[in-house]
Amino acid sequence: MNVVETLLPIILFISLGLFLARIRFLESRAIAEMTRFVFWIALPSLIFESLASVHLPLSQIGRPLAVVVAATLLCIAAGWLIGRLRGSTPGVTASMMQNGFRGNLAFIGLPVVAYSVAGLPEGDRSRIMGIALLIIGPMMVLYNLLAILVLLGAQHRIGPKGLRLMANSILTNPLILAAGAGIVAASLKLHLPEVLTRFLKPLGQMTVPMALICIGASLASVSLKGRRTALWIGLGLKVAFLPLTVWALSSLMGCPGEEQRILLIFSACPTAAASYIMARQMGADAELAASGIALSTVA
Repeated sequence: MNVVETLLPIILFISLGLFLARIRFLESRAIAEMTRFVFWIALPSLIFESLASVHLPLSQIGRPLAVVVAATLLCIAAGWLIGRLRGSTPGVTASMMQNGFRGNLAFIGLPVVAYSVAGLPEGDRSRIMGIALLIIGPMMVLYNLLAILVLLGAQHRIGPKGLRLMANSILTNPLILAAGAGIVAASLKLHLPEVLTRFLKPLGQMTVPMALICIGASLASVSLKGRRTALWIGLGLKVAFLPLTVWALSSLMGCPGEEQRILLIFSACPTAAASYIMARQMGADAELAASGIALSTVA
């Protein structure tokens, strides 16, 4: 399946969400409730059911995770160095760094991976999606931890509050909990009851279209205001520096083609919507974070 066939349905779903929000067919409250349903119900169901039913060795994700960690740390270091050289304020530097590395894996990454394997046989499709889901769980933990460290560390505010936020972001994240439960079920080779599988599978299949419609609808209310130079630097880190670094490291480490494709898709994802919430909660530049989400999603 070529790039156009993979991306066009995604663009159409996002455009549909944007259109429905523009004509006020979807009000802001409905969009918020749809997003909450996907985040708390549909996506955790997809992650748990997929991981529990695909028995892959955890050792298989060691190499791709090493690539992700190394590339992410290099991206953060590049953002920090640029911020220091530009003399940016701590809040701007923190948001710029977060815009550069924290990708929207759940709402954009998984749908793109799913469409990229849509034409493959069922066995290959399930195996590749299983690898993607095994990778995404640890990546979510990593992104949550690093986001807190970056947002507070850039402002010299690491302390007990930061540690509490870090623990809370992991222990209350349904996607991380679902990934952990799915990995445990797969490791123990548990077979889910047929009735549970038939319930969770269609519930999880709702994730892709609903998530993309929510992303499109959210673009209708996000402006591109903020620190223009820092905004474009964050965009360059997100859609150019990070994917190129992942490509170089995965090639050096000899990652197979399907692993490399998953890593490139995840690394090129637009900035996660949670970046705005985190930036606002932790005193960074929230307007820059919101603009980074919008611009990177369009890019």
